[in-house]
Amino acid sequence: MKSKNTFTVTTKILLAGFLCALLTTNCFAQTKVNDVTASGTSITLGGTPAHTVGKLPAVGTQVKDFNLTGVDLKEKTLSDFKGKYVIMNI
Repeated sequence: MKSKNTFTVTTKILLAGFLCALLTTNCFAQTKVNDVTASGTSITLGGTPAHTVGKLPAVGTQVKDFNLTGVDLKEKTLSDFKGKYVIMNI
């Protein structure tokens, strides 16, 4: 009877250790952060800083007309956004 009780206690300890290790794995996971290079720019979008890579177009640069599919599955063009701010992720 004692060996069965020892087996149960040992199993519970091992299971608890495994669960602790499994739950804390994400606590120590490293997140890869993209480096902002000298050619990158930091902008603020909705109060949150956003980092870009590469040169931003100059203020006032004309955007070429484009076609894309909206969330309503209808075709959209640049003229559909006239008078609105458009943020393009190229």
